[in-house]
Amino acid sequence: MAARKVTYKMDLSTGTLVQNIIDGREGKVFDALAFYGDAWGGMPEIGKRLALHGLKQKLADGHAAKDASPDVATDEIYQNLVDGNWSTRGEGGGERVSDFIAAYVYMRRNDHAYWQNSFGVGDDEAARISAFRSRVNDIEEGDDEKAKLSLRNAKKHPNVQARMVAIAEERLKARKAAMREANKGKEVGELGDI
Repeated sequence: MAARKVTYKMDLSTGTLVQNIIDGREGKVFDALAFYGDAWGGMPEIGKRLALHGLKQKLADGHAAKDASPDVATDEIYQNLVDGNWSTRGEGGGERVSDFIAAYVYMRRNDHAYWQNSFGVGDDEAARISAFRSRVNDIEEGDDEKAKLSLRNAKKHPNVQARMVAIAEERLKARKAAMREANKGKEVGELGDI
């Protein structure tokens, strides 16, 4: 996919961010009021600028990858934010899951009783990931030191670590294949001096 130029325009009075993809499409509007509501009107201008700039940066980060479609990626990211999920990001084909969460869910994939008793979910991997992500977010944001210790220990567990490495290797392999495909038939000149 050819890279597309994407611009954003902030409107402080309405609390909106307008995304323009330079390919003939009209702007898409993202509303910061979804997060601030009535508080927006009382915010100082610098607070409004910071809020919209942060939203712009979060959206732009999601479509920075060459293969990400800016319009699809930003829709996914915005919806994740509205749903209260900061740590996911759109990649034009679904949300990204942290390597730890993916590894943990994979390592406990055959422990049906754990998923049913702890989370009330069955064998659906997406439901397991969503439920576990919520649990991790709650622990990280909470005050339960015992739960935080358990989470830290799970992240350091050798089997989880090994699975996280395997996930990273799979992602790298897929990225290499995509780069080879994108550059197939293109002439590559000498790497010049810098």
